[in-house]
Amino acid sequence: MTKSSLTPSATSATDPDWSHSRETVRILNLLAAHIEVSMQDGDDSVAALTDSFTSMMGHMKAIEECIGEMPATQHKTILQQHTLEVSSKVQNAIIAFQFYDKLTQRLSHASHSLTSLSGLVSHPDNLFSPFEWQELHKKIKSSYTIDADRKMFDLMLSDLDVEEALESTREAGNDDNIELF
Repeated sequence: MTKSSLTPSATSATDPDWSHSRETVRILNLLAAHIEVSMQDGDDSVAALTDSFTSMMGHMKAIEECIGEMPATQHKTILQQHTLEVSSKVQNAIIAFQFYDKLTQRLSHASHSLTSLSGLVSHPDNLFSPFEWQELHKKIKSSYTIDADRKMFDLMLSDLDVEEALESTREAGNDDNIELF
């Protein structure tokens, strides 16, 4: 889309420059940009946390090795319990990061889908072409890496409303495994 096609327009239906397609494209692009900025902000924070927790796990292993060399005492037992508890908490944090990764994958797909939809809507010839819409559907569905997302896509295209599709996806359970370290 050229810069001139994105010039501000009045939202009045009586304005000859006003176009629902152009307004739709602007909103779709705005939503895609918000998603991208949010993901970038989150990625920076999560990367720092991931580095910290990875480092903590390394230090916990070194502490566990030192404790392993200590003679058997009540203090050794207490230290072992505490290191196990801290290691468990770090492991839970790492699993939470994996769920965050899944979230960012979904947001990335949403952003790219909005951009693709924007591209289709911005061309009047494509807007009314069933072939172009089918190609958009194929492109969006093929980008999904999570089975639940493909199922949600199919449900939404079968004219279920959002709540029904969400409920159906929840009832099916979450088969997407999270890799444990």
